[in-house]
Amino acid sequence: MRKCLYILSALIVFVTLGCAMGTDYVRLTYLPGSSYEEATGRNVVLLLPPLDKRSDFQGDQIGAKKDHHGIKMGEIRVEGGKGVADLTGDAINNLVQSKGYKTRAVEFGYPPPDKKTKRELLALLKVSINKFDLNLERGLLGPTMSAESNVDLVLMDPITEKIIWEDNVRATYKREHVQVINARLYNEAADGMFKKLMYEIDNSIPWSKLYELSRKK
Repeated sequence: MRKCLYILSALIVFVTLGCAMGTDYVRLTYLPGSSYEEATGRNVVLLLPPLDKRSDFQGDQIGAKKDHHGIKMGEIRVEGGKGVADLTGDAINNLVQSKGYKTRAVEFGYPPPDKKTKRELLALLKVSINKFDLNLERGLLGPTMSAESNVDLVLMDPITEKIIWEDNVRATYKREHVQVINARLYNEAADGMFKKLMYEIDNSIPWSKLYELSRKK
């Protein structure tokens, strides 16, 4: 009888947690809304490579699978080999272009633009990712799957690097009383949170201010 109870308990843990060993991969997707006509005048936004400032994970890792004792058993990573910073940068690039602006990737310490280029430049966008991870919390009524992201955005004058605007954008996902933990749930949490993050970024960036600046000579 005791042996049967042990086997039943092990089966319940397996069904609830899924396969805790190994690595599960998630897909982060984003498509911006309706596209605008191409802006005229100063219409080029310089994009610096986003900085990954997360303390818990780096690169393409966004979570760790743990057993009931909190011991790490596996990892949760973004598929495709690209890190969170790169994917966020790609999504922001698509977002800015959808608003009618041209984008140009530059590195930190980029050389001063010539006179012709200066007439095209509108802003310099700096992005820092402070948090982007999944978390599984134990509870009396079952586990809770949550995801959280925290990103700093800074728009600067492309010549003087004077700050035009800055903001901290956050997005979360939460699902309580989870019955089964598996790759599908990890993907739902990560991708859902990523879409929310990009929605908040879209609402946060002062597009009307950029439009006004683009009309100035």
